[in-house]
Amino acid sequence: MPGVGERWHVTGRLAPEPLRTAPGSRFPPPGVSPFGRRAELFDPRLAERESPAIPVLTTAERHLRERIAERFGPRLAPLATALLLGDRAALDPELVDAFTVTGTLHLLAVSGLHVAFLAGLIAVALRLAGATPVQGSAGATLLVGAYVALVGTQASVVRSAFMLWAVLWARAAERRVSPWHVWGLAAVLILAWRPLDLFDLGFVLSFASVGGLLVLEGPITRWLGAERAPATRPAERIGRLLTGGLAATTAASAGTLPVQAAAFGWIAPAGFLLNPVAVPLFGAGLPLAWLALAADALGLELLAGPLSRAAATTLGLLEALVAWAGARSPVWVPGPAVWGLGAGILLVAAAWLAGSQRKTALLLIACAGALVLSARGPERPGWEVVWLDVGQGDAIVLHFPDGATWLVDAGPADPFGDAGRRVVLPYLRRRGVRSIEWLITTHPDLDHVGGAASVVRGTQVRRWGSGRAVGDGAPYLELLAARGAREAPQAVVLRASDRLRQGSVTADVLHPTAEWVATDPYSDPRPPNEASVVLLLSHGRCRLLLTGDIGEPAEAELVRALGDSLRAGLLHAGHHGSRHSSSAAFLARVRPRAAVVSVGRRNRHGHPHPDALARLGAVHARVHRTDRMGSIAARCTPAGWRLQSTTSYFN
Repeated sequence: MPGVGERWHVTGRLAPEPLRTAPGSRFPPPGVSPFGRRAELFDPRLAERESPAIPVLTTAERHLRERIAERFGPRLAPLATALLLGDRAALDPELVDAFTVTGTLHLLAVSGLHVAFLAGLIAVALRLAGATPVQGSAGATLLVGAYVALVGTQASVVRSAFMLWAVLWARAAERRVSPWHVWGLAAVLILAWRPLDLFDLGFVLSFASVGGLLVLEGPITRWLGAERAPATRPAERIGRLLTGGLAATTAASAGTLPVQAAAFGWIAPAGFLLNPVAVPLFGAGLPLAWLALAADALGLELLAGPLSRAAATTLGLLEALVAWAGARSPVWVPGPAVWGLGAGILLVAAAWLAGSQRKTALLLIACAGALVLSARGPERPGWEVVWLDVGQGDAIVLHFPDGATWLVDAGPADPFGDAGRRVVLPYLRRRGVRSIEWLITTHPDLDHVGGAASVVRGTQVRRWGSGRAVGDGAPYLELLAARGAREAPQAVVLRASDRLRQGSVTADVLHPTAEWVATDPYSDPRPPNEASVVLLLSHGRCRLLLTGDIGEPAEAELVRALGDSLRAGLLHAGHHGSRHSSSAAFLARVRPRAAVVSVGRRNRHGHPHPDALARLGAVHARVHRTDRMGSIAARCTPAGWRLQSTTSYFN
């Protein structure tokens, strides 16, 4: 990977394409333009590596990483690197998820606390050296700018730096400055530099948190009684300090709640309880870590050792607290009435701040009327099937009329993460799914079960169905290990003639047969794809055939055994639309009106193959592809299946 300040020359092909978000999300992925122009580098080849453009920063960054690794050890070094340098690449994905669901993810983003402490440390050092206020401001400006260049120009750190610089130079000029003016100036400067940051989630969250702090910290502090009388005794001072910290963290968390709810469809109420404990731990661990590294750089081992141990203890407590809370913290999905109430509260607050009693009263009446109009009985859900856009792999979520949820396969995994953590779990949270009745892994290929372990760790799975003895293959072994993270799901081997029921929906297992299940997979010469679990689900006039990765041999077995009983209006095309699946004889029996192909964009296998698409076209099946449509939802109606793309297009 390129280091700080390095300049690389590569050759390849850049291609823009429509940008899609995940179902229910209002923001594009991090680092992606919201206007549908994503540059992908295909077939890159390194042509030349130039010398570092900023050698000092490159050396400093490399040295810092080495000292962090040595001082904090392999267990805590990733967390320390994330907190000090803003680099989360080495962090355990499960720990990142824990920070997310507990509402403490902001601690991993370099922001105001980092910049303020660093500037304070610099100011003290310069003051001890006899610098004037102007010299101190100039020194802090330069060194904070170097820190921003070192950790990257994410919106949160740039916002913090701009606000700090404005305050520093205002004080150096002996001018009073309004926090709102500084807040607005930082936003204007960032947007003048990078206008598209207006649509960046990190930008919005960063400014929302500071906005919440400016609006709510004072009222919350007064409500807690922290300003009623001056503190004289040490205990009172400590209490005042803790109360102020509680007010600040609560205000900042409240400021980000509307953005979080709009972006993800869920909020983490645990943040209000956890932040008052996590933020002080972070506030203690961060300066201890910086001081330890500073002492290390100066060769003061007598100081560096104790400071490192104190910082490691504090960061270890923070990590343990967040991990413990993350395994127990539910997320809350607001209903329609809550959305209306929240919008009304914001309007009332705006009118109140403007000092208009008449507007406030009218808005209160309007909000009450809106709540009455929206107070209707819950809409009974139907049967819905969602093919998540997980790239080259399968992840199919089934939502049943009785409120239960199944997951058939969980998407692929790669060195940069897995679809279970990146796509499936966020989708389930947005839908308010708290448990999965059945996780069915059709076969042990990595593009189908790579994300299953993350799903088992991240939500409750009651039963886990597999076509052969559970434990075949490395992905299954990882899934078995993940069962220890939560209440272990009941493992079930599925075979032909099994029938599963979920309310009014029946699911018949058509394959593998008992002979397939009994055969040792390690000695079986047949392709393992042919042992995929095949399900036929029925509800009213809606029939759905899920085929895993079976090809022509297994399809021929099904045709011989079941004939016209295979008929289904909606087909999941086998093996991602490969050339050797969706045979003409098989399709003649199924006679689908629609087929879904779960496939990755520009995949190296050439899926879906033109021959498979031609055979689907010959039976007049309308083909829906995740590589072109994103996530696809099929809803059962009295007239049959109705399909649509659930993914937002920005262009």
